[in-house]
Amino acid sequence: AFPGQEFVADTRLADAFGAAKTRDRSRLASLIQQRLSVDAERLPETYATWFSIPWQRCYTLNLDDLDVAVARRFKSERSVYSVSATSGKVQGTPGDNRLEVVHLNGAVWDELDDMTFTDLDYGARSALPDPWYSRCSNDIIGRTMVFVGTELQESTLWQYVEMRRRKGAGRATRELRPHSYLVIPSLNPARQLVLKELNIEVVEMTAEQFEAEVLKQLGSAIADGHAALRLTYEADRRRSLPHLISELAVEGKDTATEYLLGQEPKWSDLISGRAILRECDKTIYTNAREILDNKLPPVPLVISGTAGSGK
Repeated sequence: AFPGQEFVADTRLADAFGAAKTRDRSRLASLIQQRLSVDAERLPETYATWFSIPWQRCYTLNLDDLDVAVARRFKSERSVYSVSATSGKVQGTPGDNRLEVVHLNGAVWDELDDMTFTDLDYGARSALPDPWYSRCSNDIIGRTMVFVGTELQESTLWQYVEMRRRKGAGRATRELRPHSYLVIPSLNPARQLVLKELNIEVVEMTAEQFEAEVLKQLGSAIADGHAALRLTYEADRRRSLPHLISELAVEGKDTATEYLLGQEPKWSDLISGRAILRECDKTIYTNAREILDNKLPPVPLVISGTAGSGK
């Protein structure tokens, strides 16, 4: 930012970044690439342990490409799919059962303007709705989270968390949220009390201690977690595909009827005498039968109608 001038000790890093971006963008971009691109071959084994855990997904406030480097260096159960929340650019392998890592403040592969670094950058993020911060806050509210390498003082993130909390006001949402954990060597009692109000317990350990005393002791639970994630992925994939009527018709036959409250229709109603007959049914059946008997061209039948008409 100011080559040849003596460094001023109280200069904030965010201000230095903003000044360098104003005065010499190309050199700043080169510096970011040089200092924040991780050499995969020099990574210690500790990162293999952290990325072997069956996390639902990961968020990071860092710009570096540590996650992508870990995927290159170590063999893992899942591929890493790394996405920048500011630019939408991705790195890594888009596998079927992948670990999604979201860089909330942008990533090293972004343009400088897509990196959230200065006060103005954070102000711009707060001024407009941000779907990635919103999803992160939903996870904080609804899932058990493990926070590492932070004191959780990111104002932009807590803005979204507070918005989600207020939506649940009056419904005992706070008491029902799962506990989360902050792994940190030490934290002052006042900050611990604030976090406790958010159901975040402080685990006074370094990341290395947590790896050795917690993560490495999980044993078969790691394999069980990966198996559960695979089942969830396969179930989601099946739900996104068309189903055969023959499969749907045998699911959950229900003979109990709430006459006044109504009953959600099921495909099994068609073979259990619970579906009313309509004038169009004979036409549909005749056309389908003739297609199956090769009397009509083998084309799909599309049934259209207004909402609630019983398609």
